[in-house]
Amino acid sequence: MTGEELKAARRQLGVSGAAFAKAFGVHARTVRTWEGAVHDGVTRKVPLAVAVLVELALDEARVRRRLGFARKSRKSAKAVPMRRRDGHWSKRAEELRTIADSMLNPEPRMMMERLANDYDRMAEREAGF
Repeated sequence: MTGEELKAARRQLGVSGAAFAKAFGVHARTVRTWEGAVHDGVTRKVPLAVAVLVELALDEARVRRRLGFARKSRKSAKAVPMRRRDGHWSKRAEELRTIADSMLNPEPRMMMERLANDYDRMAEREAGF
């Protein structure tokens, strides 16, 4: 995720830079650095854990609530039907576990693992239909 993409996503979520910084436990200056992508002539990357959680927050209401973000309009939220028969939820759970395994920070890692467990429950419901 580029700095420009991060800034666009943050704005789409309707979150100020200060609120975003607070949610991730960093200084607002850090968020500005990520969004600017270049500091002192050096290109900075958005940390993978932040990028993943922001992307999940765009799609998942639970992640938005956990981060303290509330969308202003529900109309723009991407709806994924609960009843699917293509193994969607199992695949998502496995993807989140793979990402969680690579995380060093325990709090985002636990968040990802909880989301993976939720997806497992949805996969179980999917199998029961």
